[in-house]
Amino acid sequence: MIVAVAFSIPLFAFAAEIFALIGAGGTLAMAVDYGRVIFAGSIFIFFTSVANAILRGEGDAKRAMYAMALGAGLNIVLDPIFIYTLGLGIAGAAWATLISLGITSIIMLNWFLFKKDTYVLFTFRDFKYDKSIVKDIFRVGLPSAVMQLSMSFTMLILNVLIVMVGGTDGVAIYSTGWRVASIAVLPSMGIATAVVTVTGAAFGARAFLKISIAHLYAIKIGIMIEIAIAVATFIFAPQIAAVFTQAEGAAHIASDLTIFLRIICLFYPTISFGMLSSSVFQGTGRAIPALLVTVLRTAILTPLFAAVFAFNLDLGLVGIWWGLVVANIIGVAVAYSWARLYIRGLMKTAIR
Repeated sequence: MIVAVAFSIPLFAFAAEIFALIGAGGTLAMAVDYGRVIFAGSIFIFFTSVANAILRGEGDAKRAMYAMALGAGLNIVLDPIFIYTLGLGIAGAAWATLISLGITSIIMLNWFLFKKDTYVLFTFRDFKYDKSIVKDIFRVGLPSAVMQLSMSFTMLILNVLIVMVGGTDGVAIYSTGWRVASIAVLPSMGIATAVVTVTGAAFGARAFLKISIAHLYAIKIGIMIEIAIAVATFIFAPQIAAVFTQAEGAAHIASDLTIFLRIICLFYPTISFGMLSSSVFQGTGRAIPALLVTVLRTAILTPLFAAVFAFNLDLGLVGIWWGLVVANIIGVAVAYSWARLYIRGLMKTAIR
């Protein structure tokens, strides 16, 4: 709750300045209308994230999925009601999201506080402040938060570069295309969640060989899934682009969006190497290495290669897309190599 408030107030107050900085352009007013509603209710985002982590951590991934699926379903139903029926426009979409998250939060609160059918139980009357527990939470949680911030910071830099090269059309291509890419990596994100839990349990039991097996097995599954998604994206890129460019004002970016999708899908098969390696570090309590490899990939390599390809090689927007691909491939190679060295070291200590 403290962290949610600490983030919500400045984001709400400076929403207009933030969106202007990342290239909102003519959509600034709509971005502010949407963003301020979301920022004001960010406590629900924080709570559902923590509650889901607790459920997944105790092995109840199915119920965590049910809760989030319910929220997503409610959002789909409420969107047209708030946007069109109530005439709230883009702010209505934000209200629909917030109400959906609020209902999901209530359901999770019921499981934890009233129904009490989870492994982890909350008895606040027995609560005692323990500085060591807080340190443990922040030792893993703070680097993870910085990882997310580094990704957001990188998107801000990329938006600035894109505006310089391609204006607001470039931002539209990137934001739309990256949404497709975000959907494409969801299977790897699901596997990564499992890897954190499995490697954490194996690390606690000092079964270091199981960490190695889980890491490699998860990567193999992830590669197969992402190759299939990459091939499908490359083949059907024009059709996918058409779905997102139905509006008259967006039709002219369809061909450029197709190019983006066909370039960006080239790094899908490599995602598992980096994402699942970071999960190993997180599961074993080594959040700093996970942070460093993420910062290297997002905050250093991505802007660097994007700028070099766009300006030095004079490739424009296409250069930024290629910069994204090259930076991600190099970043995941570093993450995978470091994770394998770390696991090998753990296994050597077990032998001694």
